[in-house]
Amino acid sequence: MSDNIKITLRYQPGINDTQADYILDLLNPVLEGAKVHEKHNHPPYKHIYITPRNKGNATK
Repeated sequence: MSDNIKITLRYQPGINDTQADYILDLLNPVLEGAKVHEKHNHPPYKHIYITPRNKGNATK
C-alpha cells in the first residue's frame, strides 16, 4: 500500500490566481520536496498537480 497523497488544484486563471498561489504557499512547508507541475490543457481551467517524492527509495 502506498502512503503518498496526490493533490490536484483546478482554477480559472485571472479569477482565482491569488487563491491558488495562497494554497500553494500553505502547502509548501508541509510537502517540501514535492513535485509540482501546472497544465492548461482543459480551458478555461488551469490544473496544478502536486505529488510528494519518495524520501527513502530511489526511482528507476
